[in-house]
Amino acid sequence: MAKINTHASGHGSKTEHYAGGTIIQYNIFPKTTASDKKRLDNVNDAYNILSRLDIKIDLQGPCNRYFRTLPKGKTFRHFWRDNTIFINYSPSIVSGFYGATHSNDRDICISAWCLDNTNRWMVAATIMHEFAHIGGAPGGASHSAEKAADMCGFKQQYNPTILGSIKQLGAYLEKLA
Repeated sequence: MAKINTHASGHGSKTEHYAGGTIIQYNIFPKTTASDKKRLDNVNDAYNILSRLDIKIDLQGPCNRYFRTLPKGKTFRHFWRDNTIFINYSPSIVSGFYGATHSNDRDICISAWCLDNTNRWMVAATIMHEFAHIGGAPGGASHSAEKAADMCGFKQQYNPTILGSIKQLGAYLEKLA
């Protein structure tokens, strides 16, 4: 199974620099403060939602069928059950930044903003979105990663205006500055 990056996992933290100067941190989930513990609880709840989904969904059902249409041609189950994939913490509190996928396709991050401002269902939908990027869903103007939320049981969390792009995130952050 994919893992949440905690001190016990031994995975460590990393940073990735993207075009346009955007820097995303893929860190161990801290658990020092009450806020840290609440964020970790939120991601654990989302993880449990996705684990239950993995057990219940049919390999031929819409979620796994959709993931097979992505460039890597593998099911959601294939990626979810890969114990080399880590869900990391991003300390970013930039409004509207939910998460990102590292170029190694082994690390995703969920932002402090997302964990503080959304519920476990939205965090789970965000993880699903990032797993679609691991499955090869492109960024840029593509809507392929967000469509995974729609196809995999998160219709209420699905947002047809979300595009998967670090480049667009960089432009968004520049507008805020």
